[in-house]
Amino acid sequence: MHGALTISSLTSDLRREGPEVWARFNSGPASSLWYYRSIAALARERLGDHPLVAELEDALDDLALVVDGYRSER
Repeated sequence: MHGALTISSLTSDLRREGPEVWARFNSGPASSLWYYRSIAALARERLGDHPLVAELEDALDDLALVVDGYRSER
């Protein structure tokens, strides 16, 4: 799923480069998480238990863990 790949790429960049990655975006981590969570909820609603939904949700969970890790470092 394209969304899962995008989220995984973002997560990898955050792990490698740190929170400076957010400078590339028009919004910060809270808005990005909200956006991706909205997509995941819609995918779950429309596709149910499809494996691609699980892949998207797993990628989102991983991103949230990285973002939360940076928040707790402050």
